[in-house]
Amino acid sequence: MTKRILIIGLGHFGSRLAQHFSGRNGYEIYALDRNEKARKKVEMFATCLGGNLDNPEVIKRALEKIGEVDTAVLSLGSSMNSTTLTALQLRKSDAVKRVFIKVDDHQHEEVLNTIDRGIPGDPKFIITIPEIDAASNIADRILNDKLERRVQLDGDVTLAELPCPEKMAGKPLAELNARNTWQITVVGFRDDNGEFKFAGPESELVAGHTITIVGKTSDVHALNKVSDTE
Repeated sequence: MTKRILIIGLGHFGSRLAQHFSGRNGYEIYALDRNEKARKKVEMFATCLGGNLDNPEVIKRALEKIGEVDTAVLSLGSSMNSTTLTALQLRKSDAVKRVFIKVDDHQHEEVLNTIDRGIPGDPKFIITIPEIDAASNIADRILNDKLERRVQLDGDVTLAELPCPEKMAGKPLAELNARNTWQITVVGFRDDNGEFKFAGPESELVAGHTITIVGKTSDVHALNKVSDTE
């Protein structure tokens, strides 16, 4: 089933999202901005709509044209007033399932969370402060320098690559029982040629070779510390 994403605001953040979503199967991407030049930059990646968000009818008309929206992404720069009023309108709309909102500080985040909780129904807002979130990710990479790659999945779940600790090497995964021992799942590994292989019950890991694991973020970091001490 095709999912619809509506990006509201085509500044640097919004336009980059439109490009990133381009070509993904199963998604229809829409973009809304008052600036014609901004719309032209992403028109090859998204279906573009124009309008001044100071007029509440703009969002209403856009949703009537698009239909049900799975995720609305709200990125209006530093305009706290416009972001808040547009977020309120999206929160009240039955046509929008969830709203991903970019803000600049925790004060604005708190205001939006209060609005979200104050309206009947399940919460819809997912709020990010890119500068703070990026700093947190960089800090994790500095403190966990053996994590070669790390992707935060839904909630407190992380997919990561790291060197295989000696304690995990030389045994078939079925015998190693990593889920019970370290509370992680080994997804794959890189062989002697650096080629990625999916892990199976009979796979044996090699100490120092890159492995790909998934688990709770705290358990991934704990295994990384085991690797760090060897």
